Amino acid sequence: MCGAWLAGCAVLLLLPLTTHGADVAPLPTVVKSVYWIQYADKSGAAFAIEVDERQYLITAKHVVPGIPKDGQVGLFNSEALKSVIQVTPIMCEDTNNDLIVLVPPVRLNATRYLPPTESSAALGQEVFVFGFPMGYYTSVQKNIIPFVGKGIISAVDTRNPGAIKLFFHTTAAHGFSGGPIVSIDQRDNTPRILGVVSGCDTEEYPVFNGAVDTGLRARVNPGIMYGYSIESAVAAIRKQPIGPLAKGE
Repeated sequence: MCGAWLAGCAVLLLLPLTTHGADVAPLPTVVKSVYWIQYADKSGAAFAIEVDERQYLITAKHVVPGIPKDGQVGLFNSEALKSVIQVTPIMCEDTNNDLIVLVPPVRLNATRYLPPTESSAALGQEVFVFGFPMGYYTSVQKNIIPFVGKGIISAVDTRNPGAIKLFFHTTAAHGFSGGPIVSIDQRDNTPRILGVVSGCDTEEYPVFNGAVDTGLRARVNPGIMYGYSIESAVAAIRKQPIGPLAKGE
């Protein structure tokens, strides 16, 4: 699916990334936790987290619309292997959240995934997002690697404490939905998962042929995207802690 150029660029993603002059070697750990997910005719990103030493998958709710108990999803993290697994959904208490917890039947692998952050996002905070824009990915030795985007927190809408909305300034194509919003703790250079990418609002502009309005409209991402705080997913998990143990049963 991806050309040699993309495969070659993936090597860069596995090198330490830098922010504010600090070497952030742990960021590739996040890369390893991100999966390309498919459900019915939808696809996007999902990622694995640990809460109280149990594993869970997180994605955007609109990526798996109406998924039932024991619904099946396809997970890719290798070009040679697609895992089709049954998952048990855990819904957030506030349905305004565009995120959902999916419980895998067994631990995904032996890797210990990063815990979500316990602190709130701050204005101007630098963040990274991970996903599969338009279905693209990069690869190293047939391992699927998500694209990485970068932006800053522009606003935090806390008017609804059960569905805190994070706005961040960047542009990203369709396919980042469901991926993690990650910050770097400057105290120890540790990645922290702040939230889940949901989407963006678009502006429409008229399309002209010379001076003549064609009646067509072009939708443009003005550079503001949004997602939802991971805190609501953690709260839902702790009310129903049924994920497989990260260290094995």
